[in-house]
Order: sequence, then C-alpha cells, then structure tokens
Amino acid sequence: MWINTKTSDLAAVLELSSDRDWLAWVVDIAQIFGALASAVAIVLALRSIKISRDQSAEADRRLVRERRIDYELGVLRDVALTLTRGSNVAFAGAELGVHAACLGPRVVPLVCAMPNQPSTAEAESRIAEARAQMKAMLSMQRPSSVWDLLRDELQGEVLDQITLRVERSDRLDAGDRAG
Repeated sequence: MWINTKTSDLAAVLELSSDRDWLAWVVDIAQIFGALASAVAIVLALRSIKISRDQSAEADRRLVRERRIDYELGVLRDVALTLTRGSNVAFAGAELGVHAACLGPRVVPLVCAMPNQPSTAEAESRIAEARAQMKAMLSMQRPSSVWDLLRDELQGEVLDQITLRVERSDRLDAGDRAG
C-alpha cells in the first residue's frame, strides 16, 4: 500500500498538482463532458423505455379491440344465418337467445327482445306491437309467427351492426397504416 508521510514527498505532490500542463486540463474537461453525456444517455434511455411501454400498451389495446370486433362479427354472422334459415321458430328463437346473450341489448336490442331477454324499452314495445299485429291478423291471413312479422327488421338490425363493425375495423386498419 502506498502511504508516505514524509513532508518533502507531500510537497512534491502538491507542486506537481499546481503546475498542471494544458493536456491535464483537456483530460479533465473531457471527463466532465463524458459524465454529462452519460447523464443525457440515461435520460434518453429512460424516455425510450417509456415510449416503448406506451406503444406496447396501445398495441395491446388495439389487439383487444380487433379481437372484440372479430368476435362480434362472428356472432352477428351466426345471428344472420339463424334469421335466414329460421324455419323452425322454436329452435331459431332459442338460438337467437344464445346469440343475443353474447352481444347484449346495446348491440342488437330487437334480437334480444325477440326471445324475451332484457332489452331496450323501444325494442320491447316493437315486439309487443308485432304480437298485437299478429293477433289482429289471425282472422285474416295468418303469418306463422311474430318471427315472420319482424324478420326484415331483425335482419336489418343485424346487418347494420355488421356494417358498423366492418367500418370500425377498416378505420382501425387505416389508423394503423397511417400511424
């Protein structure tokens, strides 16, 4: 270990430190700039980590939205198929009940009201009107069910929701390409 307590050696060290040449000053300044550059690099690295976390979270949100749209389109497709083949009214009503439960009255209120599931007041009143129309038509030409009276409205509601989701998906795709 280097410890020297002689006063003459201590004086020699102090004398060397006071007589520094210009190269020593350049080295000191370079070290200061190096430390500042390291601090700036740390700040930039932290900022890039935050940006990448934000981008990752946004990508996760977009993936969830895309999966939700795909799921809803699949269920809406199944509802549309049920409405087009609905020859067995009891079976179609039960199948609609399952699909309506998957989507909820916010998406397809008339489809939810058809199998007597909770829905909007407007949809429930439209079903009641159709049932009243059917009772009035019993003496004339009788349709096979309320189902037949509302088939076009039900299909329209489902097709509107499919169109809405496809347009939303297209807007998200366009936003992904632009961003």
